[in-house]
Amino acid sequence: MDSQISKSKNNINDNNILNEHKTQDELKKALNSFQDDELIAAKVIECEYTDVYSLIYNESKYNISKNKNTDSFLLEKGDSIYLPVIVLNYGGTKQTFTSGWYSTKESANEKLRSLEKYYGNNINNSSFRYYISSNSEIIHSKTSNKIFEKIKLSKLMEKADIDSKSVFAISFMFILILYTIALFAYISLFGRPSSVGLHHYLYILGFSYIVVKLKEGIMYVNTLFEDYETTNINSDIILKENELENRDVNYKSIEVDVDINKSGLTIYSEKLDCTWTYDRHENNLLDKSGRELVQKLSSLGDEYVITVKDAGYSDSKWVSSNGDWWIDIESSFN
Repeated sequence: MDSQISKSKNNINDNNILNEHKTQDELKKALNSFQDDELIAAKVIECEYTDVYSLIYNESKYNISKNKNTDSFLLEKGDSIYLPVIVLNYGGTKQTFTSGWYSTKESANEKLRSLEKYYGNNINNSSFRYYISSNSEIIHSKTSNKIFEKIKLSKLMEKADIDSKSVFAISFMFILILYTIALFAYISLFGRPSSVGLHHYLYILGFSYIVVKLKEGIMYVNTLFEDYETTNINSDIILKENELENRDVNYKSIEVDVDINKSGLTIYSEKLDCTWTYDRHENNLLDKSGRELVQKLSSLGDEYVITVKDAGYSDSKWVSSNGDWWIDIESSFN
């Protein structure tokens, strides 16, 4: 009996070692060049602000150093902030990453939408190119151009400091301006300068142009990549409530009641026991989404049957009050 237990334990350990060996081999490749893995899920989670380097989620504190806000100094401890989190099939393991937190839900969701635009209609189980840049960070490549990836990982980009380049460029532009003023002063006093002076002017002009273009090139290359930091937020939470639009989605055609009164527009589904509400402003206009719905509902006649789905972004104008169902505008009215 003991020998059987021992064999069973050895088999488990052997499997763990083999799996770990495979994971390490896959991740090691990403230390040398950009590699592809699957983007499994994404979700915006609401957190509690503590300071610019940490936040609280589900009563647990997480160190998140990346901040996507210029107005973070306005936040106070306990304020709500929003963190877009992705789950990556990271060398065969499920690892969560974030590019940084936002002070508004809309901005955080827009981050997920930008990923969706990048991947088109096939974001789920799609290739996510990344390079392991440190023990806690990866670099996401938003380009399929391998030349740009090689430039990003080159010594030039590694040592390039954009701020110092800016100072360098500004310094040369300042020298160029002073030299131009001196040149015109010389012409007004003594006539046309010698060819040597003109050559110096052209050299400075050409060199300054090269410096400025080099800075612009470095800035452009950097826009094609984004840093993500690892986080130990439970990936199961993100997988369960994946907000990516084109994951497995359930659709339902439902009959709804429509009520328009002084407060605004209310759509209610008895079948799903949920509502969609759109307020009326002081000037008697419904909000923009309400006006759009009224226009579309008017084409249905007396019976209002719409199509809803159980997936979408949390800040969508078509989400129900309980956050469970989204009106599918295209299927409902086209």
